[in-house]
Amino acid sequence: MITVIENMANAKSNLVGTTFHDLASIIALVENKDRVRICVDTCHLFAAGYDIRTREAYRETMKKFDDEVGNGYLAGVHLNDSKAELGACKDLHENIGL
Repeated sequence: MITVIENMANAKSNLVGTTFHDLASIIALVENKDRVRICVDTCHLFAAGYDIRTREAYRETMKKFDDEVGNGYLAGVHLNDSKAELGACKDLHENIGL
């Protein structure tokens, strides 16, 4: 069994998993790293302050993910837009394109 951890939206709170550093710290605690992966939720990413609005911003953000967590841990993407502004720390999913 592989546990897939999804990033969280509410940075600036006591929730763990809003930053790439948090996700890497969780993985570091797992003894058998073959059994843990990450699912990146694009709304949560945006809410936590990671800009993905342009190709350049997306590339930069995903380079940070690779540098801090490692692309080998990326298992999936929960793809959606956000009703809230960048860094708003609100988990408000929106349909893609809206």
